[in-house]
Amino acid sequence: MPPLRKPALSSSPPPAHPLFQGTDLTQKTAIRNVQIHGRRTSLRLVPDFWNAIELIAETEKRPLSEILGLLDVKRGNASLTAAVRIFALNYFRLQAPPLPASGDGQHQATSG
Repeated sequence: MPPLRKPALSSSPPPAHPLFQGTDLTQKTAIRNVQIHGRRTSLRLVPDFWNAIELIAETEKRPLSEILGLLDVKRGNASLTAAVRIFALNYFRLQAPPLPASGDGQHQATSG
């Protein structure tokens, strides 16, 4: 049996899609010092997640340190960075309207 070959990668950019408008997938992480339960620690996130967690704190009218403290307590063995990303994703996913049906015949992701 001949060995499997990887498909060639295209050097051309993917076609534009409305879901990716304004999305920078090449963001570099930013490290910030934060205070949680009275102790200082550093947290590394890309700017979009920093913006998201700050918006959540503002929307919920709670200090960022309080939100991070709650995540720190609930995160179990996960890193705080992972807990922040999962929390932000789920927070906004619960508020987002469903995506419109795609008429191009491609598979759609489902939750459940």
